[in-house]
Amino acid sequence: MPGLVEVAPLPPVPLHDLLTYEVPLALRDGVQPGVRVRIPLGRQVRTGVVTAFAAEPPVYDTRPILEVLDADPFLTPEMLDLARWAARYYLTPLADVLAVVVPTHLPAAPHERVARLGRRLDAAELAALERRAPAQARAYHALVAAGGELATADAPSAGVRPAAMRALVASGLVEVVARERATVATQEAPVHRNVKQAILAASELDTRLIMRSLRNTERVLRNAAVDRVLTRERELGSKLTFADIASEVAGVYPRIMQQGEMDAGAWS
Repeated sequence: MPGLVEVAPLPPVPLHDLLTYEVPLALRDGVQPGVRVRIPLGRQVRTGVVTAFAAEPPVYDTRPILEVLDADPFLTPEMLDLARWAARYYLTPLADVLAVVVPTHLPAAPHERVARLGRRLDAAELAALERRAPAQARAYHALVAAGGELATADAPSAGVRPAAMRALVASGLVEVVARERATVATQEAPVHRNVKQAILAASELDTRLIMRSLRNTERVLRNAAVDRVLTRERELGSKLTFADIASEVAGVYPRIMQQGEMDAGAWS
């Protein structure tokens, strides 16, 4: 089925092999066997390798792939065939074999997928969208706040639901394109010097995990905004909603990346 794929999570899940995931419409052009993807797994986000399109839907509810990490397959068809042969020969799950072939932590792919706003809505169109489809309106506002472009990997942290983004793409208001991923800390990168200095000075000990209770965990550099998010998470626990922390995580990238306001919100 073209809308479903089998993915080997990295690292593998004990007592499991491949897991089936839904391919969002906006990502279907980039998904093929051998590419690496980011997938939700429980409360985590992991890297996985697409091994094949699923022949039939699973008995459990599927979750969507979050991001495609490769413009071209990381594993060739020949490498996948060899991994399948090894799995059969040694009577071991294919995911275990691929975990040996593909490192768990890999350099970022040279390209990223970006949702790009095709045009701005006038007041009447925006009001109609807010009445008809509030989730799509929130996605539209997030794109406007981000300057008209939002990396698909950043969409969940901006409060954009995959279904809302797919609907905007289907309507023609938004298109998803591939662009070269910028290396933020280089001199040429078009971001504020404060951001580059913060990245170079930081270590993993300077980061925190946020939004775990929303099942959308993200590792971010610690700052005043992140401390406020963590405080809200501790106070509200399982009752936390995205609206409770939206001011700290949604639409903050222009202030951080362009203006250098390092405490304007959570960023990674």
